[in-house]
Formats: sequence, structure tokens, C-alpha cells
Amino acid sequence: MPTHAGAHRMAPFPENSTVCVGSTDGWLALHRTDAATAATGTKTKRHTFFLHNPFTATTVPLAELKDILDDAFFEWNEVCKVIIRSSCNDGDHLIAVMTDHTITSL
Repeated sequence: MPTHAGAHRMAPFPENSTVCVGSTDGWLALHRTDAATAATGTKTKRHTFFLHNPFTATTVPLAELKDILDDAFFEWNEVCKVIIRSSCNDGDHLIAVMTDHTITSL
């Protein structure tokens, strides 16, 4: 049984590259950063966002955020918080992202 001293790893996510940036109704909003490596042929870090429900082990990628938050954005900025509203009438989800970007809004 884990103690409450320190952080606990959440399988299946790498502990050094995935951080929780928000949560709601049992879902965690996670930001994963994969380093650039010669083995994968990537020259820049890859940033992905997804929702994960640790109770059901369900993971949903948030691919739409890649259209707004590209690799160039992450060279100078970072995501501080993700807020999800799932009670929209048409079944869609509203996702708000708070960043440390101070000059231009997204």
C-alpha cells in the first residue's frame, strides 16, 4: 500500500515526461513531452495532451490542441492548467488552456 510521502508513478505513463495539468470528474488532463532523439528521427520535442481516467484506465488523446500549441509555442512557453467542461448540450467538450504566454492570446 503506497504512503502519502512523495509522488507516485501512474502506469503506463513515463514518470519523467508526463505531468498532470488539470482534472475534473475523475479525469486527469495530462501533458506528455517526448524528447527529440536520433532513434525516432525527430529534431524537436513532441508535446501531446490527453485525458486519462485512472478508475477505468481509459485514455483519450486531445489531438485538437496540437493545432494551437505547436512545438514553436513550447520553445518559450508552457501550459499551466487545462480545464475541461463536459456538460455541453451538443455532447461536445469545451477545453480551456491557461499558459504563461503574456504577449499574444491563443
